Amino acid sequence: MVLLALVAIETLHAQEVQTSMQRIPYGWLGHVTAVHQGYIVTNQNDTLTGSIRISPSLNDYPVLDSATHVVRSVDLKNIIVMRVYDDSSKQTFKDWVNINYKSRPWILLAKKNGVALYENTRLYGPPLVLVTPYKRIIPFRTWGVALHRGGYDGALRRFIYRRYKIYVANFDSIGNVFTYIVDKENLNI
Repeated sequence: MVLLALVAIETLHAQEVQTSMQRIPYGWLGHVTAVHQGYIVTNQNDTLTGSIRISPSLNDYPVLDSATHVVRSVDLKNIIVMRVYDDSSKQTFKDWVNINYKSRPWILLAKKNGVALYENTRLYGPPLVLVTPYKRIIPFRTWGVALHRGGYDGALRRFIYRRYKIYVANFDSIGNVFTYIVDKENLNI
């Protein structure tokens, strides 16, 4: 049993990446994954902390639990939130959430009260979804808008104009755009 745990530790640590920009190949389909530090909270109120293999194309996420040194695989449908740290100092992170929409994890961009804006982790489907207590709203449909212009800023400003009838100039940061949309949508509830 101890030998299996050591092999599992060596396997995950051998694939661990030093920065969030590096990626490593994984699996026979050539999916791209990375190993990051973080934790997963499951719907059984378990919290697994340690090294997590991340891939938006997978529906389960292997975790090398730092407390037990055992690799556990957590299915997407059992995940409430998965916090993944972007750097070793644990100052920046992304929260991956299962919102039961399109069978994929979504990255939480902004949340306030019952409204949240999520980013798609897969390259197909809507790039963003705005979730309110009553419905899901797609701000824009294609990845091309974001990929060709280098960001969501222009597309989201057009969404703000169409939805809230307000013209806004450039924002200081894209995070401010996300927060602005969530705040405006909270006023509509």
